Amino acid sequence: MTDVMQEFAPEAEDQEFLRTALKGENLVELLTEEQLSKLNTDATAGFESDERTMEEWEGLSKKGMDLARMVAVEKSYPWPNAANSKYPLIAQAALQFNARTYPALSPPEGPIKVKVWGDDKDGEKLKRAERVREFMGFQLAVSRWEEDIDRLTIQLPIVGTLFRKIYYDPIRGLTARTCGRVVINNDTSDLEKMPRISEEFELYPDQIVERIRADRFVDFDWQGFVETDEQAPHDFFEQHCRHDLDEDGYPEPYIITIHKKSQKVVRVVANFEEDDITWGENEVIRISAKEYFVAYTFLPSMDGSFLGIGLGHLLTSTNEAINGIVNQILDSGHLASLGGGFIGTGLNLKGGPIRIKPGEWVPVPTAGAVIRDAMVPLQFPGPSDVMFKMLGLLIEAGKDISSITDIMTGDAPTQEQTATTTLALIEQGMMVFTAAYKRLYRAMKREFGLMARINATTVRPEVYNLLQDSETPVDPKQDFDLADLDIMPIADPAQVTNMQKLAKAQLLLELAPQGVVDQRVATMRVLQAAGIEDREELVPEPDPQVEALKGAQQQMIEALQTALMEQQLAKMHAEVSKLLSETDENRAEALEAISNSMANQENMRIDQMLRMLEVLGQIRTKDEAARTGGVAGKPGNAGSPSQPAQPTGGAQEVDIGSVLGAGGGVGNGATLLPGA
Repeated sequence: MTDVMQEFAPEAEDQEFLRTALKGENLVELLTEEQLSKLNTDATAGFESDERTMEEWEGLSKKGMDLARMVAVEKSYPWPNAANSKYPLIAQAALQFNARTYPALSPPEGPIKVKVWGDDKDGEKLKRAERVREFMGFQLAVSRWEEDIDRLTIQLPIVGTLFRKIYYDPIRGLTARTCGRVVINNDTSDLEKMPRISEEFELYPDQIVERIRADRFVDFDWQGFVETDEQAPHDFFEQHCRHDLDEDGYPEPYIITIHKKSQKVVRVVANFEEDDITWGENEVIRISAKEYFVAYTFLPSMDGSFLGIGLGHLLTSTNEAINGIVNQILDSGHLASLGGGFIGTGLNLKGGPIRIKPGEWVPVPTAGAVIRDAMVPLQFPGPSDVMFKMLGLLIEAGKDISSITDIMTGDAPTQEQTATTTLALIEQGMMVFTAAYKRLYRAMKREFGLMARINATTVRPEVYNLLQDSETPVDPKQDFDLADLDIMPIADPAQVTNMQKLAKAQLLLELAPQGVVDQRVATMRVLQAAGIEDREELVPEPDPQVEALKGAQQQMIEALQTALMEQQLAKMHAEVSKLLSETDENRAEALEAISNSMANQENMRIDQMLRMLEVLGQIRTKDEAARTGGVAGKPGNAGSPSQPAQPTGGAQEVDIGSVLGAGGGVGNGATLLPGA
């Protein structure tokens, strides 16, 4: 870096401040009082400006947290000490979210998995991935990471957004913790574009001394601001911002720490390294700031602001309405139980209120009827049905938003239903929750990536190799190179509950007999989803000899199946050939029969036509004879010599049916008239 600076920045004195900043030293002693005063003024003004953009969000978050904690505030309406019950709507939703996400994000086998990108022919990348996974799992196991995740998953659904900070502590090593209060500009939608990110935190006196002696803080008079309790913590805020401390016209990213009561700047360090600087010919073009914060969001803001919304924002008004109705019901029941009213002054009783213990009878100097007539009780009607219906409506609406339906809380319906229906109801009820869970998965993946980048520059090789089984030493800087590795949570964003995991594993087990999935691997998945330990003992590695024998048996079975199939195909071919031959013979016989039948019908039709011609000729002859005066007919004809001739022009009837016989083209018994 020095050579590059000498090449592109010949005025070395102007770059001396930047050189010192790159060493990671505290720069406070190099700054003038004027510069420190300006840093304090700018940082405080920016902090207060960002606070104003968060006022509405923080107000709703606080109200939601108070409702979740069911904090009881003294009431004076409608009377002092009136009912002040809190319905646990938000608390129940937060507990359900924590119960589902915490085990899924921190499973017994560890929260981290590593994915390899690109070719890995020799398997070296896979070995690297396993080393990285084991070492980071060890780092999380010996830290308070799991405890922090537990706390985060119960607070996040209430407030909507929480920040986690990942950094390297010289004393504690790699640190990943949930921040207390982070102040940002809520009008900015992207964390990387934030002009400032400030974190409020507390340090006890011993922690202040540790940082002063380690040269992380400059020595300052913090004892002068101790109040009654000498061991009380002191308030600080750390701001990640940009300032032009080297006065070259470009603001560099720095981390500034200020003691709030004394307004003393105790630490200023560079928030960049050599690789983050982009140089031009003789000046800095760009300096990228290091990332330390990861935002965990329950639900993105609906107005486009950065801070997300939680159940405290969504259900505050609903929870308050439910509390109001519940308290009204309690108050009305209380009034109806106590009673009260008016007593006429004419009733001669001892003055003052009369209190009667249960089972006690008090004598009075007057008749009972007089007492009854002189007392007028007030009417205190109980809660109406409308109020109960409204209460049920609000509770159901709150459960719909918070995804805590009866089926999701373990309260099974009374009617009988199949397991498939139950799983479908669970999946439907998990929709809102699953979306929030995927956002946590995305943020956790980013957190693990920041942890790996810090490990690449801070883990010492001797410490790293203590936890490795490799025969030759390995370089942690090369192992944690994320160019071809992707570090992510082991949790699956698509399946959260054990039932979902078990159902998918069971599907693989059902496919195993078909040869599509390995039987042993599928069994291991089922046992893992069921949470059964010592899976390797239950499902041991297969014996190579047994596997070879199974392979030979499988080949024999396949050969027999092939031979049997060929035999069945040959038999089917012969049967089909025989059937086709018989079909051809039957078809020839049918064609011959059809041909003979058609020939007979044609001959009959021709005979009928010949007979019709003969009859028509006879009719024509008789008609001509009638027109010429009549001719003696021959014996056997229509007439005889002794018979008179037919009148001229008369019509002569001939029975064609008698000529054609039964059947024919003309119907039997039809009469044919000449000229007709």
